[in-house]
Amino acid sequence: MTALHRNMYDGNFCCASIMLKTGFDLEDVEDETALTAIEGLCGGMRSGKYPCGVLSGACCMISFLAPEDAPDMIPELTQWFSDNYTQLYGGINCSDIKRCPEDAAKCQQVMEQTYQKAMEILEAHGYEYE
Repeated sequence: MTALHRNMYDGNFCCASIMLKTGFDLEDVEDETALTAIEGLCGGMRSGKYPCGVLSGACCMISFLAPEDAPDMIPELTQWFSDNYTQLYGGINCSDIKRCPEDAAKCQQVMEQTYQKAMEILEAHGYEYE
């Protein structure tokens, strides 16, 4: 089981914190304060009206894993996310993605795909993680 899947099924984390926690796990870092703080980004900043917490969390994960290169990588991730999920769901806000049935399965799929894309971007910039 990957770190992402372990965190997804842990039950103690929301979408944004799962993404950051997975980045922490890759570097063997524990930071409960940061994970608590990032909870404010979950579920479209707890309102559903703002960007998906998976995207926000993935951007934070990239910033944590590659702080010097994050300004170049994050726009690549956000563009991919926007192109991909606007086409599928009509937008990138939490409410756009959750509008259709099967929210939990859909969110897990978005999380897995976004994590994979973030890892591809990191790898393309010379970062390697297992």
